[in-house]
Amino acid sequence: MCCNHFENTLHYTSPATGGWGLVRICMQLPESHQLFVCPAACGRHGALGAYQQHVKERLSYLYVDQSDIVNGYDDLIVQACGELLGALDTKPKVLMIVVSCIDDLLGTNHQAIVDELEIAHPDVRFVFAHMNPISLDGKRPPIITALDAMYSLLEYNPHKLNTVNLVGCFADLEKTCELYAFFKSIGIERVIHISETKDFNDYKKMEQSKLNLLISPAGKLACENMKKKAQIPYLQEFVTYDMDEIENQYKRIAAFFGITEIPFDFAPYKEKALQAVKRAKEKIGSMPVIVDDSCTKTPFALSKVLLNFGFNVVRIFAEQCIALDKQAYADVTSAHPEIEILQPQHPDILKFDKRMPDSLALGFQSGYISASEYVVNWVNDDGLFGYDGVRRLMDMMVSALDEKADLERMIKEYGLVI
Repeated sequence: MCCNHFENTLHYTSPATGGWGLVRICMQLPESHQLFVCPAACGRHGALGAYQQHVKERLSYLYVDQSDIVNGYDDLIVQACGELLGALDTKPKVLMIVVSCIDDLLGTNHQAIVDELEIAHPDVRFVFAHMNPISLDGKRPPIITALDAMYSLLEYNPHKLNTVNLVGCFADLEKTCELYAFFKSIGIERVIHISETKDFNDYKKMEQSKLNLLISPAGKLACENMKKKAQIPYLQEFVTYDMDEIENQYKRIAAFFGITEIPFDFAPYKEKALQAVKRAKEKIGSMPVIVDDSCTKTPFALSKVLLNFGFNVVRIFAEQCIALDKQAYADVTSAHPEIEILQPQHPDILKFDKRMPDSLALGFQSGYISASEYVVNWVNDDGLFGYDGVRRLMDMMVSALDEKADLERMIKEYGLVI
């Protein structure tokens, strides 16, 4: 690890652990169906998540037993796909085959299976994804490879449109975000997030975009492979709440399109953000603020911004310090050594000695562990970017003080999946 606050040890999983889950993320691929190939016990979380998100009719399972694993299940997958496609009322345009950790040990030839299936079913596209938690500590955990699989069906198209793809974020940005108006001012007619594509043909229009705007680290592998296969360049502009850095982000985006003088006035958006910060400081005052990595990929960078705004950040929960957040970690710990830095998965959390009811928690994990009475209902930087992202974050912090949090309800409504 990069820092002294982090330890590799036994993991504790709190009821507030989780996120979108692979099933929910991949369901954004339009006109697709998912077939999970796994032992029965491995499918429970995905099945429950699909039920919660009302997409269970687009999810099927091929359960494999010990003999299937010993003998190999390539033929079983081919047979099951044929039976499934014949049984579905509406044939999907894409069948995503999701394999579990066991497949990592078998060395299944996925491409050979895809080739055989596409000959047998030429009107359906097939793609493999991995639900393999054993890779969580590696460079290609399930969410990263799932996003890569989702975009792998995009191919090179020389007929470019004045569009930009938004990649890496699970949820589309709020339409109040100035990013849309900015792009319109420089001639971009549409900003495409996979969740708002109407059908498979609309999804395929993403391959005609001039740029992939990568705003979250999870989409980097997908962008790298789209650059190679579909020849779509990408810009890495991760979500930040530092307004100086936001200004620099827009300059870099404009420069990509060859624009030196930006024909767009950001001043009203920046002023709204500053006013929102002022309102939040007045309302929250010196109340202890706790930040965790379930609400943002970069909890140390967010904490640094909040501290600079004048908020009383007293505790930060992070499973680890990712490379993107190392400098902010160093800055925060150097300037504010009094701030507690804790791992939400550390077994010491089970002592339940970190209660701080009179606090404002940014993230479900910190809200649960600290027993915070006030919790910002927000996960994974969802929907936020730019100056409007700062404004909306401040507004959510203020709104969180309107009533004591019902964390169980928040988690259920969000559809949190481990």
